[in-house]
Amino acid sequence: MKERNTVSRRQGGLLSSQNADPAHLYCSNHISMELKEFVEELKSRLDIVEVIGSYVSLQRVGKNYRALCPFHSEKTPSFYVNPERGFYHCFGCGASGDVIKFVQEIEQIDFMEAISKLANRAGMSLPSLSKKDVAYEAYTKLHEIFTEYYRLTLLSEKGREAFSYLTDARKLSRNDIEDFELGYAPRGLDSEIEGYLRKRGIALESALKNGLLQRTESGYVHRFQGRVIFPIKNEQGRVVGFGGRIIGEGEPKYLNSRDSRFFRKSGLLYLFDRAKKAAKKTGFIAVAEGYFDAIALHRVGIKSAVAALTASLTSMHLSKIASVVDNLLLIFDADESGVKGARRAFEEIVKRNLSVVVVTLERGKDPDEILSKYGPETLQKELLNARPYEVFLASVERGGLDLTTVSGKEMYLRKTARWYKLLKESNPDRARRYLESVSGFVDWPNEDVEAFWKGQKSLEENVAVPQGKGAKKDAEDFLVKLFMSSSELREDALSVMEEFQDVLTDFGKQFYQVVRNDPEVSLNFLASKLSKDMVDRLFEDLDLEILPGREREILEDCKKRLERKKLEAEIDSLDRKLKDDSLSVQERSELLNKRVYLSKLLKRKG
Repeated sequence: MKERNTVSRRQGGLLSSQNADPAHLYCSNHISMELKEFVEELKSRLDIVEVIGSYVSLQRVGKNYRALCPFHSEKTPSFYVNPERGFYHCFGCGASGDVIKFVQEIEQIDFMEAISKLANRAGMSLPSLSKKDVAYEAYTKLHEIFTEYYRLTLLSEKGREAFSYLTDARKLSRNDIEDFELGYAPRGLDSEIEGYLRKRGIALESALKNGLLQRTESGYVHRFQGRVIFPIKNEQGRVVGFGGRIIGEGEPKYLNSRDSRFFRKSGLLYLFDRAKKAAKKTGFIAVAEGYFDAIALHRVGIKSAVAALTASLTSMHLSKIASVVDNLLLIFDADESGVKGARRAFEEIVKRNLSVVVVTLERGKDPDEILSKYGPETLQKELLNARPYEVFLASVERGGLDLTTVSGKEMYLRKTARWYKLLKESNPDRARRYLESVSGFVDWPNEDVEAFWKGQKSLEENVAVPQGKGAKKDAEDFLVKLFMSSSELREDALSVMEEFQDVLTDFGKQFYQVVRNDPEVSLNFLASKLSKDMVDRLFEDLDLEILPGREREILEDCKKRLERKKLEAEIDSLDRKLKDDSLSVQERSELLNKRVYLSKLLKRKG
């Protein structure tokens, strides 16, 4: 197991200009002036590189930092952090914002919870006038009330079958059921739910809107009807959704809450609110495939166990885990679906510098089954058979291949080449162990295996270069840079854009329309008003280098370039008109004279 290695660098500047309004950034009508000032002070004390670096592995590139985006799956880094401006942006999915927005998105929490978390990190106390996110409070209250309703239903006559299933088939005690707050959603029409919600001040429409109930001609039924209920909590321990396991036959076997502002399967882990506390003592988090598997691990003393709500770990899951520990224990079923899930997870894991060991359970299909059939000692013994994930990877790719044949070895080496390339880029030591494992399976010297891989012509290089990077920039790109970075020239840059808006590119025109009425607009607000491609271009422009003292010279050069562009556009327009055969001699003569005049002007402009 390794110790955490976070990136640290002192932040050089705020997110945007000093006059930027946090209300632009967070779209909140409840932010008091005191809180606005607190937010600015908080951001000035935080190092955005250090905060984001505690979730993802950042690599310094020039004055920026880059990483694999935690918000979508990708093979090459397109996620950039600019410490000077206190801002992050992904050229792949368009995610962008400041340090508070990042924590909101990665933790899936509201604005107040994000600043509370960061304030604690910075050693600051929240102002007393802080207000909760009303929508979030209503959402979590609704789900917590349904959690209690499901729990009471499980313990009632309606839940007898489900209770027997949990105690007999799953070998859970009543204490286990209560500890993990398991419940049951009754089948068919539920005549009691409307009154239950009314007594607790919850509108029925809220339950319908959030997908917990469905209206029929005869009454109301539960989305999770006939299922054992697992409350899904966020990192703060608030219920934000549910997982349901059907009792008896039926599809799908497992059903989750639908995605919403506060519930995204790709970013939530079952029991993570508990596991992160235990992980601070154990130094690792164990990831199982299912809800019952995570519970089984907790029952045998592995309190840092979680389960993904998706078929495999996502980028957001790994970022969330990496914010707590660097060490992972992955537990997969020995069947084919378990191996597939492992392979998908490694697509994300290999790209990160995490310390990961893997257990495949041979005696049974999963931890829950082993615990039920063979007891806690057997499960604990199985968990000791962990292998480094690079060794596991080498073994997984042998599936279905006869390595005693030339064709089998060739196919195996072709399949393993991509993993070696990724491992070598992220961790040379693991790449070496992987090479040694592969060499052992094919009974070749390490040098021969590596030589074979180097001769592969089908491997993709996948160089991550943001679109347009390095291409010749238009005048408005430099005007945008001056507008955003020089308060002294901001009005001048805006005047040039106004004068030549007819010949600006679509990007320049849209940028001008956004900023013309509010020159002090924040970067976050700009990003919310531009399309993804234009946001990408905006961030490229912010990275343009302008030597100190040459700002005015650059502004004048932009103006000259736009003047030439305008003249060229006017000449093109005249050329189109001159193609009209119906022109009179006098009309044609006037157009030609004007064209000659404009051409001379263009020539003088250089």
